[in-house]
Amino acid sequence: LKEQLSEVSDICFFLLAASTIVEVVDAHQGFKVVTNAIKTDSKKQ
Repeated sequence: LKEQLSEVSDICFFLLAASTIVEVVDAHQGFKVVTNAIKTDSKKQ
């Protein structure tokens, strides 16, 4: 039971850290380059 709880807490901590990084990058408009690239590449012909 301890080992399973440890694995679950590791996953939760990883997801929390990853979502924090994504939110910080998004707050500073770090995904703007990717968004603009998608918009310009997906024009209809």
